[in-house]
Amino acid sequence: MLNTYYRDEPVVYKRVLPALSLLILAPLVGEYLLGNIAINALPMIIGLIPLYGGGALLIREVARRWRLGWPGIILLGLAYGVIEEGLLTRSLFDPDYVGLRLLDYGFIPALGIGAFWTVFVLAIHSVWSIAVPISMVEAGSRRPDTPWLGKVGLTASAALFLMGGAVPMALAGPDLYPLSPAQIIWTLVTAVALIAAAFLSVRFRRPRLPATPPGPWTVFAITVVAGLAFWLPTLLTLVGTKLESVVPAWVTVGFYLTLYAAMTLLVLR
Repeated sequence: MLNTYYRDEPVVYKRVLPALSLLILAPLVGEYLLGNIAINALPMIIGLIPLYGGGALLIREVARRWRLGWPGIILLGLAYGVIEEGLLTRSLFDPDYVGLRLLDYGFIPALGIGAFWTVFVLAIHSVWSIAVPISMVEAGSRRPDTPWLGKVGLTASAALFLMGGAVPMALAGPDLYPLSPAQIIWTLVTAVALIAAAFLSVRFRRPRLPATPPGPWTVFAITVVAGLAFWLPTLLTLVGTKLESVVPAWVTVGFYLTLYAAMTLLVLR
């Protein structure tokens, strides 16, 4: 009876409303929830919806249409982060991005990137900008594992994302950091490799075995601990402690990679 009720619901509740919700929620989580932009600057979300919302919706629709699952969503989210931070804002290569000297800590001269900033910001985009808003909207959707958009909607979300990509470049104007041909090529190669890995991951997926999921309080506790661990270096900076004067860069990078691996294995388990 419930299935019949859901099937007879207007399409706006089953498809349009979740898609619109994701468009708005992605920039809210990726920028405002994380404190990158103050809440009194909320009108700025209009300019962020195409890039963040369009990107999250495009990734979600591609992943559900081709049944890539959550591993695919995470890998596509990493590709999104590489494109945004490598080609659009160019924070991966700009040594003085918004005057913060983000690359100094763990700088790799051969690659022209900062090890700490790279592993930090790509995780922010993959998890918070993409995965978190998708999971939140799908949790309240009656079609969490199926596409919401048809071919026209999928094309529109791709066009929205491309349009949103022009926003940070236009805002930077003549101050946009110039990239070398090698930086552009390797950024594109990395993004394409991550997208290919997302589609290939389906072949290596094991069938799900019957299991009892952990209780909600266990999930909550692990999430809080992992979240605090992720933000610990930033918290040290906020209280006036220079991270580079306390912990070597590669120790911090190793800590992050270990945290990512542990959480990935735990989630898969």
